Amino acid sequence: RLLACLSDRGAFKVLSVTDNLQKLDEGNIQCGTRPRQMVWCTDDCIVLYYAISPPAESMRHIVFVGGPQDDWIPYHYDTPVHLVSEWDGCRIVGPKKTELVQRVPASTEAIFSIGNCDPPAMLCYALERYEKGDVCAQESLRLIKGDLAEAVETCTEAARVELEPQVVQSLLNASKFGRHFMATAPDTSRFLEVCRNLRICNDLREGPVQMCITVPQLERLGYSDLVKRLSQRRHHLLAARLCDWVGVPKDTVLFLWACDRIRLARNNAETDEQLGDCIMAKFEDTPGVSFAEVARVAAATDRPHLATKLLSYETRSRAQVKVLLQLSVAEGATGQLMLRLALEKAAQSHDPDLVQTAIRTTCGAEPTSREADVQALVQFIKEKPLERQVLADLYGQALTRANLHDRARTFHESLGRSKFMAFSNLHQAYYKRDADDRSKWLRFVRDDFERCEGSCAELEKPSMQFCAQSCSEEIDLLKAQISLEELALTKKWPNGPHRFAGLSLVKTLTKLIAAGGGGEADKP
Repeated sequence: RLLACLSDRGAFKVLSVTDNLQKLDEGNIQCGTRPRQMVWCTDDCIVLYYAISPPAESMRHIVFVGGPQDDWIPYHYDTPVHLVSEWDGCRIVGPKKTELVQRVPASTEAIFSIGNCDPPAMLCYALERYEKGDVCAQESLRLIKGDLAEAVETCTEAARVELEPQVVQSLLNASKFGRHFMATAPDTSRFLEVCRNLRICNDLREGPVQMCITVPQLERLGYSDLVKRLSQRRHHLLAARLCDWVGVPKDTVLFLWACDRIRLARNNAETDEQLGDCIMAKFEDTPGVSFAEVARVAAATDRPHLATKLLSYETRSRAQVKVLLQLSVAEGATGQLMLRLALEKAAQSHDPDLVQTAIRTTCGAEPTSREADVQALVQFIKEKPLERQVLADLYGQALTRANLHDRARTFHESLGRSKFMAFSNLHQAYYKRDADDRSKWLRFVRDDFERCEGSCAELEKPSMQFCAQSCSEEIDLLKAQISLEELALTKKWPNGPHRFAGLSLVKTLTKLIAAGGGGEADKP
């Protein structure tokens, strides 16, 4: 990593960031005016843009390109320009034209430098003589027979970085010509790749796209990002055909097309049904398209019914609910509709995290906080109790984990869930420390389970009977434990006082025997 620095007096330095700011190069452009722009041209050249206004003269626009050893090349312009640093050079954008300044590639220099006799140059010369019908072309090929593979590769790379179509064609012909005389069959995958990229770049540089892109830039950008940029320029058909040609999924293209289609539909009389059918006709053969994101755009353009229709095709429940909850912030009936759909989709997914998120949004706060408003949630669950039972279960569990048993009992009571109300009372009973209070609450819980037995389904009746019987036995055990505590105090058992209330039956017997009450432990 390099850092270029320029002082107000024109002193120029290049420092190495990864080597303790070691100075790599320095120079002076002998200009005290601050440049309007300063950008990199690849990794070893700097481009400066000055707009100078001499006395009694018009504005002068000068671009300096500087490289190692303080070598600077000036370019003069009559109009303002803008510099854009590219991967393989620097783009100079003017009001009427665009120029690309770049370092001459090594492959181009090996072919076109004056008086060069390197194998790539000799291969191009041999092709030129062959096309003229000169039989002496064989002599040029014989001289580079050992380096023919390198010469073919260099011609291909030179065509890759060339911009003139005629020169590109000549270099590709030279590469193809040299392959016929190689001893072994060469790998043509790189040649085909370069030809494909050259064709793409040449077509994009023409109208109506006029995207100034080179093959090195395309290779660094990738086909996926290229078709995305084309789609953002609203060349969706070209982007889709390019995807089919190079084998890239076109879900991004269709997504951007659908978003633009919805935005542009404001100015026509197309209905939501027609627009939805048009979008689905394009999406039916392309899996992986995010309907949720398209629905977000539809909702932003005041088309809630279209957004709802598109979300019905979304296969990812999390994406569905997330978008619906974001759309539920709208005021009025639209927001309520989106919130109800979000709760319904979350209930159908049976995803605990998704359900909790939907409940939190519906309540307007954390479900266990005092600010939570559960009336809308209760009303929604009452409409379809069986299908939306998961909402009530998870909300009740959240209240129980937070030890909010009173609120849990009230919530279940408002929904007519007597069984869960009884369990909430049971939890609250075991949080009572006083034995008399616990016994009283256990009697209430027993009565609740007995009432549930008469109204529940046949499969649940044995369970309710067991719960009621367990409460009765727990009451009897608690009563016996209180009697044991009084007996231990009366007989003054050693290591007292002894506490039995709240222990299980096994722990009660163990502690009773350890305290010397073995006789009491033998009683039925």
